[in-house]
Amino acid sequence: MRAVASISFNPHPNSTFSGAFFYFSVTPHLSSAECSAQATVRDPHTISSAQIGGLPFTHGYDEHGGICTESRDEIYTTARNNACYRFDAVINTFCGGDVSGVQDISPRELDAVRHRMQKILDSVHFDTN
Repeated sequence: MRAVASISFNPHPNSTFSGAFFYFSVTPHLSSAECSAQATVRDPHTISSAQIGGLPFTHGYDEHGGICTESRDEIYTTARNNACYRFDAVINTFCGGDVSGVQDISPRELDAVRHRMQKILDSVHFDTN
């Protein structure tokens, strides 16, 4: 099973924000180790844990970009009922300033987008079955 939600408009039109996506997937028949490995990342990024819907998740992230961070993917995985549950919260930007002439997204604006993504995670509920 897979699902995606997106911010399809720019709430900060004078910034370098270019979109955000929230992905959800369930992959059957993965071991706990295989599931957790999906959240692993390259050094120096660290792995932590997070609670989502009352369950422990492995939390990792990945970033892409040459001159600036153009994409950051917050990855959350957990094994449950012989399946791997995965959430990805991806925020995309483009390089501003001298590169494009547009103002970089401000920390306040970026926090507002992160808050929207967190509200999605906070709404997750797992049945006890």
